[in-house]
Amino acid sequence: MPAPMEGFEGPKHDHNLGLDKDGYQATAVATAGYRAADDPAAGRAKVRFKAPDVIRHI
Repeated sequence: MPAPMEGFEGPKHDHNLGLDKDGYQATAVATAGYRAADDPAAGRAKVRFKAPDVIRHI
């Protein structure tokens, strides 16, 4: 069952993650996980970025 993401409050994420101290801002939330076997989008072309280009370990 998909889980909706609601109520994204960037400034709260900035504060909780310490991003505001480094001059960064949270502008989006992304999910990570595995596709369901019956996912109709599973056959679509995928775009993969290198982890260091999109993930900042804090």
